[in-house]
Amino acid sequence: MLNLDEKQLNYYIKVANYYYKNSLTQNQIAKKMKISRQKVNRILKQCIDLGIVKISIKNIDKSYFEISSKLESRLNIDEIIIVPELNLFENLASELHSYLSRTINKNDTIGFTKGKTLSKISKTIKSLKTNNVIVTQLLGNLDTDSASLSSENIVRNMSKKLNAKANYLYVPLALKSQTLKDSILDEDYYRKAFNTMYNCNLAVVGIGDMIKEQEAKKLQYISEKEYRNLISKKVVGEVCTHFFDVRGNIVKSDISDRTFTLELEKYLKIKTRIGIAGGPEKKNAVLGAVRSGLINCLITDISVAEYLLKFSD
Repeated sequence: MLNLDEKQLNYYIKVANYYYKNSLTQNQIAKKMKISRQKVNRILKQCIDLGIVKISIKNIDKSYFEISSKLESRLNIDEIIIVPELNLFENLASELHSYLSRTINKNDTIGFTKGKTLSKISKTIKSLKTNNVIVTQLLGNLDTDSASLSSENIVRNMSKKLNAKANYLYVPLALKSQTLKDSILDEDYYRKAFNTMYNCNLAVVGIGDMIKEQEAKKLQYISEKEYRNLISKKVVGEVCTHFFDVRGNIVKSDISDRTFTLELEKYLKIKTRIGIAGGPEKKNAVLGAVRSGLINCLITDISVAEYLLKFSD
C-alpha cells in the first residue's frame, strides 16, 4: 500500500477533483499541473486504490452491462447499448442523446438515413448544444406518402435539435435508370450536396427489415420483382440501401446503380456508424447488420440483444 504524506495526499486529491468534479481531461490536467498524461493516469488509479475516490455506478442493469460486454467482444463491435423493451422509442432516443453528447466534436458532419425508428427519435430526442456541426441526408427521399419517414424530414428535425446546419439532397431515393441519376449529379448543387455527404464522419442509421412481404411496398424504391429476387438470395435487411443476409454477407444488387445514396466503399469509410433498431421483427436484420460491418455501434433493446447473444458464439 502506498503511503502518502499530507502534501502528497493533497496533491492527489487535487488531481482527482480536477478529473471527477471539474470534468477536465487527463491531457488538460497534465498541461495544467505540468506533468505527463501517464502520471495523471497513474495518480487517478492510485486514488481509487487508496480510497480517495470511491466509484459508485447507479441506475444500470448489471445484466445489460454483462450482455453488452460479451456481445462487443464476440461480435467485434465498438459499443452496444441496451435499453428495456418498454417505451422503446423514448429509450432509444435517450441513449442516442447520451451517445451524441459524448462523441460529437466541433465541425463534425453527421449523416442520417430513413425509417420509422429514426423518424420517431428525431421528434422526441432532447436538444443538444453543438459547435459548427452539419447534419446531412445519406440518401434521397421517399415519396410523399412516407415523407415523415424520409431522410430529409429526419435531417430537418435533427438540425433543430442539434442547432446544426442541414444539408439536403432534394432528390428521390431512386430513379428508373443510372443514366437519369448521373445526369442529376452533373449539376453543381448536387455535386456540392453530395460532397458534404461524402465528408460525413458519423452516421446514424436505421436497420431495415426485409422479412415481411409488405416491406416491398414500404421500401418503394424496389419493385416486387426486385424484392423477390433479394428474398431468393436470403436477404434479411438493409442499411443505407446496402442489402445483406443473416450471416452478414453483402448482397449486390442493380438497385444501387439508380439510388441516391453513399456507395458501399464510401459508406464504410465513415468512422462511426451507429445502428438503431428494436423490436422482435428486427432480430435477424440487426444480427446481419452487425455481422456485415455496416454498423460498428448499436443501440437496441434487451430482447434483440439476448437474440444476438444466442447466435454470437
